Amino acid sequence: MELSRRDILKSGAILAAGAMGATALAGCSSNAESTDLAATGEGGWDREADIVIVGAGMGGMCAGVQALENGVQNVLVVEISRHIGGSTSFSFGTVHAGSAGTTEDSYNAYTQGLGVGHSIGSKSVMETPDLQNWLADMGMPLKITEAGKTSAAEANSHGHDNSAPRAHMIDEEGNEGPTGPVNFFRQFSALYEERGGQLLTETEVKKVLQDEYGNVIGVLAADKDGNPIRIGTTQVILATGGFQNDEELKQRYFGGPDSYMSANMSSPYLTGSGMRMALECGASLQGDMAGHAGEWVCAQPAKNWMADVEAWEASDYNDEPEGGKWWLFSTIVDNLAQNGILVNLDGKRFCDELGSGHVWERFLDEQRLATAHMICDQTVWDEFLALGTRDATADMAEKLEILTSDVVGGAYYTGNTVEELADNMNAAGIATHKVHKGNLVRTIAEYNEAAANGTGADLEVPRVAHEPVALSTPPYYALPIRNAVFVCFGGVAINDQAQVLDGSKKPIRGLYATCPCAGGFMYDFYCGSISTAGVSGRWAANAAAAALSA
Repeated sequence: MELSRRDILKSGAILAAGAMGATALAGCSSNAESTDLAATGEGGWDREADIVIVGAGMGGMCAGVQALENGVQNVLVVEISRHIGGSTSFSFGTVHAGSAGTTEDSYNAYTQGLGVGHSIGSKSVMETPDLQNWLADMGMPLKITEAGKTSAAEANSHGHDNSAPRAHMIDEEGNEGPTGPVNFFRQFSALYEERGGQLLTETEVKKVLQDEYGNVIGVLAADKDGNPIRIGTTQVILATGGFQNDEELKQRYFGGPDSYMSANMSSPYLTGSGMRMALECGASLQGDMAGHAGEWVCAQPAKNWMADVEAWEASDYNDEPEGGKWWLFSTIVDNLAQNGILVNLDGKRFCDELGSGHVWERFLDEQRLATAHMICDQTVWDEFLALGTRDATADMAEKLEILTSDVVGGAYYTGNTVEELADNMNAAGIATHKVHKGNLVRTIAEYNEAAANGTGADLEVPRVAHEPVALSTPPYYALPIRNAVFVCFGGVAINDQAQVLDGSKKPIRGLYATCPCAGGFMYDFYCGSISTAGVSGRWAANAAAAALSA
């Protein structure tokens, strides 16, 4: 016999309050003190909702608004932070599909076949234009760039192919870039609440609760003071982001001996909490668990500003002179020197610098201490310093002053010869800034020979993204960097309705997940994490609404 939503909530609450054990919470944690539902409200709940959405980022807010459009009356978004927007709030605010175009053929060509057989990846790319138009039609502050054209925000950016339309979040003055998302989410959350949606901030969802049959019956949350909140619902959407701020999960999945040392970008709450909750409920994982995309930041011991929860919550967007979220964009190394090379601590090249996709980030995190050195000669260094940036700094020369300040803690090294450069790096006594001197000398000699002979493709690590240019004009420079991950490619297994799948690849009733909590959308090649979050959030809302009306 099919149980109604009310039957599931009522029977589930009785089971959880009475049995208080693993039987009542099949597949979930059975902490008696944390799952006691004998509280206030009908059925033992503190409050009830038709749909509970965990996370108020792009995926969560799109799910919330879409659910309301579908006629769901009681939609609750629960956000751990006091800030709305999740990781998208600290981004350049572009809703796009990478360089995957708008067709199946362009998607397969861009991903070099790696996405074939993974339908949610191509489906999310195909639906990105619809997401852009849906947001624009609601009056969200967006500026859509036509295919083939470059926006002002991307003029100084690296690796962007504008073969498809790109929607840029804009601020109150109409500017694109890092100041856009806060304005976007201010208006998005206002629209959501005007339409009847409920928003609960500074509240952490701890567990998804199930009955003995594996049906979702609610969530257990806690307010900022640690007080429990028991929320009854039959539909839960996990929109919590990736796991790049959890050292144990990075070490487990990224594949390098020191993967835990990679930095986090976007939000300190990207701890894999949604993935852990889904696994407790019997979910499986899917996708490229070692894959991820990121930006460049200075190597340790430079500060990773995006990893500090207390600093994140205390700061506003425009705090000055440092610490505000817009200022944090000045701590990102926007560009690498196009004609420089990357070497690891062993003094060897390990990737085709500035190649397509985001393959190099994985290669970097597989290196010792998850660190690389950008090596330049004077000519290449001058070119690097003249590059533009995507934030308030004028160029990389101005940004380098911030990167190497006491506030950030980065460093760069010089030497009149390659040997002297290595000696100076090693003399600093910082583990992440050291390099194998002999290997570095050989690497640059071999690289210069390939540049002279036009044989970059024959190097042990081929250089084909850009033709090699000899590094032969002293002095020489080294900038130690590491990867700051902004999206993980692997995560919770879902289908193209965003339903979470168990080990048999069957849907877990009432449980959904959005990218990047859900994995399988990207394989080596980045396809737009903001858009995939938004698209999959709409999938989840549609499926949850259909389940409620069934």
